[in-house]
Amino acid sequence: MAHSLLFVDLAGTLVLRDPQSRQWVAWTGVAGLLHGLAQGHDLHLTTGDDDASARAALEELEVTEYFTGVHAGLPGGGKPFGQLARVLGAAPEQCLAIGDNPVSDTAGDTERVVSVILRHETAQVPVQRVREVVGGLQHVEGYLTGFAATLERAGGVATTGEPGPLDPSVLSVCLSGSDCRLGWWQKSTRARRPVVVVAA
Repeated sequence: MAHSLLFVDLAGTLVLRDPQSRQWVAWTGVAGLLHGLAQGHDLHLTTGDDDASARAALEELEVTEYFTGVHAGLPGGGKPFGQLARVLGAAPEQCLAIGDNPVSDTAGDTERVVSVILRHETAQVPVQRVREVVGGLQHVEGYLTGFAATLERAGGVATTGEPGPLDPSVLSVCLSGSDCRLGWWQKSTRARRPVVVVAA
């Protein structure tokens, strides 16, 4: 697989509200995860926060060195992953996005970037689960091809149906069990997005 782009969200992903204390904390094990992912990807932070705050957060987490770029002030209705891929010289199919919000952390401009949505609501998703998902979706032709192949093996539910909130229960079971599901989410009447939902 070619050297790929990995778009990573900040609030709710790298730093998140602890389910018990409700305080903002670093995602446990995040530095090791990013170190490993940076070996095969160009990592780009994609956030709605302002640039200075985003860079300060990376410094505080001591993970700045793993990121090739910071893209701040992005819109909340869907990030421009397709445009970013083109500007950075990558095919959208070779890109993967990791975030926590299906509305803002899926692409606003293409259905060719796969988004991994982490559900930290009751407990933190273990970083090992993310390693497994990224590895499971890797394909020589890109993450979208890996997504389609995994979906086919899992039973091939095409979409979630009518537009609305992302309901993981209607997605196909994938990879390592019922707490990891994937499928095409009908984000709006004109937009469907390839998503993988990972729970703790």
